[in-house]
Amino acid sequence: MSAFFYVRTFTLFLLQRRNIQTSIDIEPLRWSHENLLRILNKRINFNRSNFLLSHLTSPFETVFPVTVGTSNTDNWMIERTLGRPRELIQLARYYTESVENGEPSAEKLKDSEQAYSSWKLDDLCTEYSNQYPGLITIFSFWKTKFFRQKYHLKKSEIEEMLLRLTAEVELNADWFNKIVDDIDLNKFLRVLYEIGFIGDFVQGGQGGSKTCYAYSDRHEPLFEEVQIHPCFRKAVHTVERIRTERVSGATPP
Repeated sequence: MSAFFYVRTFTLFLLQRRNIQTSIDIEPLRWSHENLLRILNKRINFNRSNFLLSHLTSPFETVFPVTVGTSNTDNWMIERTLGRPRELIQLARYYTESVENGEPSAEKLKDSEQAYSSWKLDDLCTEYSNQYPGLITIFSFWKTKFFRQKYHLKKSEIEEMLLRLTAEVELNADWFNKIVDDIDLNKFLRVLYEIGFIGDFVQGGQGGSKTCYAYSDRHEPLFEEVQIHPCFRKAVHTVERIRTERVSGATPP
C-alpha cells in the first residue's frame, strides 16, 4: 500500500512550480520520453528511501500496470501530457489516490483520465490567461455544442466548428475580437495549435503518418487535418474512436 504514497508525496512541489505565461518569447524546454520517465522513477525511489526501502531499477512497475489496453503504460501516460513533468505527476496523483488495495490497476489508471483531463483543460486556460484571456469560455462552448465530436478532423470540419464559435460565443477579448472581425480562422487554428490543444496531422511519407504538436516539434502546420490532443479529449467529450473513414496510418493513442 505504501508504494502508492510515494507518488503522492512529491506532487506538490512540482505542481507549485507551474509556468506563468508572459508576453516574452521563450524557447520551450523539451523533455524526452526517457527523461520524463526518469524523473518519475527517481522520485519514487527517493520516497522509497524515506521509508527505508531499497532502491529499485524500475520502481515504476511497482506502482503502475505494465499496459493500458494495447499500449505500454509509460507511453500511454506520457502521450497524455504536453511533455512536461508536472502533468505526468498530476496524472500519477489522480491514479494513486484512486487505488485502494495497493495493486497496480489498468482499470483505475484509465478511470483517472477523466479527472486529469478536466484538470488539464482548466490548467491550460489558466496558463494562457494573459495571452488569451477567456479561453475557458471558448472551451465551455466547445464541451456543450460539440459533444461527442470526433477528435480527428479535416480542415473543413474544424473550420466549420470555429466559424460557429466566432458567431455564437460572447467573449470580449482583444485576441478573439480580432479573429471575429477578420473572420481569420487560420489565426484561430494557430492559437489552438500554439497552446497545445490541437496538433497538425501529417499523412504519409517515409516516416509514416504523425501528429505534430507545437511543444514537441519544430514544424510549420498546414492544418489540412488536425487532432485534438489526447489529454483534452475526455474533458471536451470527444469520441474515443474515429467512427468515420479511418485515416491510413493513423492509430489513436
